[in-house]
Amino acid sequence: MQIIIAKTQRKGIYLPYGFKKKLKILFNEITKDMNIPCKKVFAIFTSGSYMKRLNYISTKRDRDTDVLAYSLGNHCEIYISVDTARKNALAYHTTYIEELGLYLIHALLHLSGYDHKIEKYVKLMESKQAFYLKRWKTIYSS
Repeated sequence: MQIIIAKTQRKGIYLPYGFKKKLKILFNEITKDMNIPCKKVFAIFTSGSYMKRLNYISTKRDRDTDVLAYSLGNHCEIYISVDTARKNALAYHTTYIEELGLYLIHALLHLSGYDHKIEKYVKLMESKQAFYLKRWKTIYSS
């Protein structure tokens, strides 16, 4: 399975030097453990306003969101809001980088069939998310 990391051509979409390489390491670790039904995964980093439009189109919720994931046959698309990552980093006393990694982890869990709205998956999803977030912090700091 392959990940393609991109960003939309909007102001304020900043991905630090070395981020993509380290995100690919995390992606490879996660996809070894999970059954994700895609040959390619596109991770697209974008603005809050773009996410708001996507969220409305797919869920009819007229608000920004942190991450959206779509399984589209042979490929999957993950949209990540850099604006929400910045806001949540301040609100939850984390870092911008931690939030971006968390959103990718969360999306990959959804693509592999986990749903935090289904009671039997809540604890398992939280546990896997915490495990991979810890790995992300280790990968990114090395």
